[in-house]
Amino acid sequence: DPVILSSYIPTSPAQATEAAFQEAACQLQKRVQRFGFQKVRLFPGSGIKPEDNNAIAIVARRIAELAASMPSIDFLLETHDGSIADDPHRLIELLQSIVKPNIGLLYQPTVFESAFALSQLEIQRPWIRHLHLQNRATTDAGRFVRLGEGSIPWKTILAAVDRSTIGATLEFVPSAIGPIERFQFDLSLNEAISETSWVHAMLDTLDRV
Repeated sequence: DPVILSSYIPTSPAQATEAAFQEAACQLQKRVQRFGFQKVRLFPGSGIKPEDNNAIAIVARRIAELAASMPSIDFLLETHDGSIADDPHRLIELLQSIVKPNIGLLYQPTVFESAFALSQLEIQRPWIRHLHLQNRATTDAGRFVRLGEGSIPWKTILAAVDRSTIGATLEFVPSAIGPIERFQFDLSLNEAISETSWVHAMLDTLDRV
């Protein structure tokens, strides 16, 4: 069953006029209703600098309108770079200005570096409702690697959150990132299975502690 719609609706005035946003919001409602999604994933103001207060006010209003129009749907703001999320504190201020119970964070490291990721986690933990499991090479933040091999200590992160209320998604596997002509379905599927098994084994270890 579909759970999270990765909508990436343009909440930012840098991406869409008011009319374009309203049209996208209407289409989003139709998709959610048609397919029965439970959650919607958003970028928190792509292309906006954390110090741009005027643009952030527009983003806050647009997200609040979305949340009010679908009160039974969780809206998850993904902590992705190139957006308001570049400043972990500023993103929390955005959430606090909206005050809607169906808005939270979808955590991924804004910067793929261990110390930053853990600091971000501590700042944003009360607002986190979902985790985006992915990892990058320690020496090359642009290169996807297996969850247990990269710079982000997922075991530490999973041990620190309330796993009874916070879900997680394995969205990417390294073998599936790259030019389409090199994509191999069987290889990517097997890697997704092995990565999922790695996560479950890690959770079993944590549950026994």
